[in-house]
Amino acid sequence: MSVLVYENSARREPGDRWSDAHGIAMLLATVLTVVTRLPFLATTVGFVSLMALVTWSRGAWTPSGRFGLANTVTSGRLLLSFVLVLRPEAWTGQFLALTALAILTLDLVDGTLARRFDGESRFGARYDMEVDAVFVVSLSCALWSRGVAGPWVLLAGLWRYLFVVVPLIVASRGGEAPRSLLYRSAYSMMVGCFLVALIAPISFARPLALLGTVLLSASFLRSFWYRYRPPVDA
Repeated sequence: MSVLVYENSARREPGDRWSDAHGIAMLLATVLTVVTRLPFLATTVGFVSLMALVTWSRGAWTPSGRFGLANTVTSGRLLLSFVLVLRPEAWTGQFLALTALAILTLDLVDGTLARRFDGESRFGARYDMEVDAVFVVSLSCALWSRGVAGPWVLLAGLWRYLFVVVPLIVASRGGEAPRSLLYRSAYSMMVGCFLVALIAPISFARPLALLGTVLLSASFLRSFWYRYRPPVDA
């Protein structure tokens, strides 16, 4: 999993115009997901947007120009995210938890493949990061659709996009939050809570979903604080 999803940087790169548009589209799609009660809607918008990124980045996928094994595995993770949101109430919690676990395992595999075979690239890092974000949205939607948690659980999936979109409205005046092992672990702890929530009794699952959402929210709020905190007098 790319820590760039949760250890965000204020630096701008050429692909950030797509990232800005993608963030806005995902925010709107997640709101529409709640309004329409169609859990697959946000994941579908994310898939279409990411396919546009793949097409736009043709030739820059890897140092060799080929799409590569790592990006192929990352695409497989994106497709598996649909399993979490296509009628999630029809699947058992165990099946959905195993699917999410498979996505996490493949996340470790694609990074290894990129370093060993394909070579790392800006596209690969961005693609991996954004597929991670779509996975979080999908996992959150699965919990909400199954009645494990209320719409508030989707906040876990929204933070990444809020972090992209808010600076377009309110210019940041700070910098990047210092790296912290605790906050870098927020993603893993959140996913762990969500996975157990899929298979636990509702009386235990709902507090777990809330804990995972709070942990990830605390990580992003910390990053927002460093980005927007008042200047420190010398």
